[in-house]
Amino acid sequence: MLLSEIVAHLGSGIVGTHKLFDSEVTGVSEHSKDVRRGFIFCALRGKKENGESYIKEALALGAVCVLVGENAVLDASQSAIISKNPRKIMAEISKMLYGDCLCEMKIIGITGTKGKSTVCEYLREALLSVGEKCVSIGTLGIRGPIRSETKINNTTPPSTVIYRTLRDAYEEGIRTAIIEVSSAALTDYRVYGIRFDTVIYTGFSYDHIGKGEHSNMREYFSSKRRLFTDYGASVAIVYDDGEPSRKISYGIDEIIRVGENKYDEAYISDITSLPTGSAYRFSGRVVRISLGGRFNAINSSLALCAAMRLTGLAVDSFLPSLLRTRVSGRCEHYTLRGVNLLIDYAHNGESLREILTYVRRACFGRIIAVFGSVGERSQSRRRELAIVAEELCDLSVITSDNPGEEDAYAICRQIADCFTDMRLAKIITDREEAIRYALSVARAGDYVLLLGKGHEAYQLVGRKKIPFSEREIILSLGAVPNG
Repeated sequence: MLLSEIVAHLGSGIVGTHKLFDSEVTGVSEHSKDVRRGFIFCALRGKKENGESYIKEALALGAVCVLVGENAVLDASQSAIISKNPRKIMAEISKMLYGDCLCEMKIIGITGTKGKSTVCEYLREALLSVGEKCVSIGTLGIRGPIRSETKINNTTPPSTVIYRTLRDAYEEGIRTAIIEVSSAALTDYRVYGIRFDTVIYTGFSYDHIGKGEHSNMREYFSSKRRLFTDYGASVAIVYDDGEPSRKISYGIDEIIRVGENKYDEAYISDITSLPTGSAYRFSGRVVRISLGGRFNAINSSLALCAAMRLTGLAVDSFLPSLLRTRVSGRCEHYTLRGVNLLIDYAHNGESLREILTYVRRACFGRIIAVFGSVGERSQSRRRELAIVAEELCDLSVITSDNPGEEDAYAICRQIADCFTDMRLAKIITDREEAIRYALSVARAGDYVLLLGKGHEAYQLVGRKKIPFSEREIILSLGAVPNG
């Protein structure tokens, strides 16, 4: 596609030399190091970095022109598309270059405060188990039978990555895609231009309020609702959490409610914890899954509903898949010298309560939790974590969790100061040391929970991403996977 065609479609002006108008545009990227000859480089201003700093590098690598915001400072020699909303324009350019295939694909979007990754993985595995090739894009990365499985930095990657992935998947014969859609993604136009066939709602609760996130719960909910109002979905599969689920799905043609209300279209009941997983009844059929807890029963049932709706197959077709599916960093069970170990991504008050309640039902010994709170995020989350941990744990080892540019000890101190009995909390900022300490004081029959990192194999310290894997640490100490 010629640059002149793109500019004409966008209705945007271009500054600088027009001799490039007849240049062929071969790609688009917001990362200068990914730029190749013929690319448009999107020089976006982020919270920590300004993409305009990399314009010269991108042009030297062969970029045809750059996309910038209205306040960008450019050299006279630099050609640029200038927009009031460069993120939206980036999505439009991505769709023009990579999006011809979308009309032939079924695209499923998943949103909600928690559970997106679990639903995504259960649904992906369920579809694959009946021969439905699909690709998934989310917290656990880009997964599916495409050229390579790729890690990404956010739950929902930039529009350039999404559109390229969909195009690559289509070229390899894949016609179904599952995308985790965060509230930030909807605010930043990362899925702009995509028509979703089916949208899934996992529930709504307090989180992501504070500096750099949402200003209040109304704004947070409104951003999520956009997936149901602005992207053309005709089917909504929603966890029935009462008023939020009714509000978010209002106006959708077909709504399938999943929950523990007998009037729900998909009624789940008799949720039972098992030694390595759980079981429940789904519209009368017994379903067994490898993940424990009521929340995972709900997540898997949402995926089950979606798989049935997309394929037209009955419940029994997916039961073996549900039992086999493991989700990285979610309720991962290990044992070490009689001590039960569990790795889980729980990182706010509500998710902490859910995982601790599940473990308390199975645990005859003590519960020792190792956790922290991410830096540069909601301060109120730290108080929630402390309140729940003090209520449900016998000992909390408070440690670092992606402190970023905040002081790790200060974050730990904020959590600890919310305990009423400091004998129940100990601060060890070095996370590996904290894990080793928790294991050193644990006895056979106790549970040690490593919470907050889940699937992550790194720590963010300052602006550096440092390799760090809880799984590797405990395996090196002799831990054995359980189940």
